[in-house]
This record gives sequence, structure tokens and C-alpha cells, in this order.
Amino acid sequence: MTWGFITPGRFYVPVLSPWLLRGCSRARVLLLAGCGPARCPWDPEHRLTARPAGQPALETLRQWMIETINDITSSRADRASHYWHAGAMRARLIDENDRLRGMARASYTPAERILAAAIADDLHVEPDTLAPRLAAVSAVTGLRELYDSREARSLGPEPTAGDLILLVNQVIDYTIAGLAAVHADASAVEAR
Repeated sequence: MTWGFITPGRFYVPVLSPWLLRGCSRARVLLLAGCGPARCPWDPEHRLTARPAGQPALETLRQWMIETINDITSSRADRASHYWHAGAMRARLIDENDRLRGMARASYTPAERILAAAIADDLHVEPDTLAPRLAAVSAVTGLRELYDSREARSLGPEPTAGDLILLVNQVIDYTIAGLAAVHADASAVEAR
């Protein structure tokens, strides 16, 4: 067993390998984290359903990402360094292999569906309507691609929390702006 970690809120979990987590189902990740059938506080579905009343889903996602980044960068320097190095290596390997890229992208589908349902709840629409689905795909894809973007690579091998949070804010703000535009257009079509 090697020591890798996923960032469950404020504690770290030993896992078999950080590489194994990406293809795992949510249930498998929770099992590896020792959460069993109970909800972990960092489980995306739990975070979105347990959010304070009136807090938009995208703001909950932003808050979770900021907490995660701060937790990683405030951990022991060697663990943070290992995390960023492994993340960069993973991104390069996936980018160079079409099959891995497809599998990695497919592994985010559950997160997109969970986020779309939460956004739909915010908008008081069905989860399969276009606006929440586009927003969820945009947010999840943006956050996934963020770490391999030119902007992130230019930060060097160990980016600061502040630098990464600026990029996370760009992704979430972009998603919120797009959601507002798509939702406004959808409302106009329904009014006809």
C-alpha cells in the first residue's frame, strides 16, 4: 500500500494508489475512505444536499474547491508537493493517451449529474433540462481541465493556494454567467 491521499474536507485518507481513484465509483471511493454506507462530509452529493438554505450549488462547489485547495497547501509541505507533482504527471499521461482521456472524462459523469440536479433544484426546474446540465458540465469540465491549463502550468510545479483559487473562481464565475444567460433564454422561450 502506498500513501496517497484524497482530500476529504479536513483530513487525509490512505489509499492503494492515487491513480486508482479516478476510475472508481463513488461508493468505492467512500469505501476506500472508510466511510462505508454513511455519508462523508466531503462527498459531493452530501455537500450539495447539506448546503445552507439559499446557498447556490455553484457557490457550494466553489467553497468546497477552496477548502480542498487550502487543505492540500496547508498540509505538510512534502505531501502538498507530492500531490501537485502526481496531479501534473497524471494530467500529462492522460493527455497523451486517447483511451485514458476518455475513461477519465467518463469518470466525471456522476459528478456532473449530481451537480446538475442541485443546480436544477436552485432554478426550480427538472434536472434533465438544458440549463442545469450545461452548467454542471461546464463547471466539472472547467475544474478538471484547470490543472492542465496553460495558466496552471505557468504557476510552476507547486502552485500557491491563492493562484489556484483565482483559477477556480474563473471557472465558477464563467459557469454562473453562462447559466444566467442560458436560463434567461430558456425563460424567454417558455414565456412565448
